[in-house]
Amino acid sequence: NLQAALGCAQIERLDSIIKERKRVHRTYTALLQEVAGLRLQQFRTEVDPVLWALAVELDPAAYPQGRDQVIEQLAAEGIETRNGAVLPICERLANHVISLPTFPSLDDGKIDYVSSKLAALRQ
Repeated sequence: NLQAALGCAQIERLDSIIKERKRVHRTYTALLQEVAGLRLQQFRTEVDPVLWALAVELDPAAYPQGRDQVIEQLAAEGIETRNGAVLPICERLANHVISLPTFPSLDDGKIDYVSSKLAALRQ
């Protein structure tokens, strides 16, 4: 019930929240896009992002102290940041997943062919 109440309160302020998050994103972009050694999170043109957090990649040549030290240095200035999470499931999937053909005109015979060829590769 408590989470539902919080959610309802947030929905009432949704337009304002979105507006402010977009302002924050625009401001960060304006201030950091030309900083050598930083690469801001990129979005395709058809995406209208409303960020929860802004990812920034640090170039090791510009930040030789490393990500963890930068986090500590910013914390010493009273700035809370978060590191990129370790995503073992995503990493495992990226190393072990292939995408099979799924286009709309793919007939059952071709699906059978793909399936049998894939199964035959098993060692």
